[in-house]
Amino acid sequence: MADPNFETLLGAIHEIKTSVDELRPLKASLDEVRQNVAELRQNVDGLHQNVDGLRQNVDGLREELTRTRVDVMDRIDRLQDEVTTLRDEAFTTFARAERVERVSRDTTSGLSAELSGMHRQIRRLQEEVRTLRGEH
Repeated sequence: MADPNFETLLGAIHEIKTSVDELRPLKASLDEVRQNVAELRQNVDGLHQNVDGLRQNVDGLREELTRTRVDVMDRIDRLQDEVTTLRDEAFTTFARAERVERVSRDTTSGLSAELSGMHRQIRRLQEEVRTLRGEH
């Protein structure tokens, strides 16, 4: 006859073996999950490195943008100075042209009046000469 404790112990061992056999696929799945987590960690580390590289690139772009902005503003200032100089030169040239035109007009007007006066005087003198000759 078999010992009942022994039989109970054998049953418990058999149950444990069955439980262990059922856990083996879970252990394999757990190992696979651990491997996936390790790969994810590596991927995350790679992403961190990529983000750090992008930050450096963005910082470089910001610096370059600042330099470009300063260069553009300097160029705009130089162009504005050139436009101001051209405007001043044009204003000066037009003012001189107006003065020359005014002086020319005044001179022409004065000469015209003087010429008219001389013409009247010449006609009067011609009349006097004709009168003296008796042509009238």
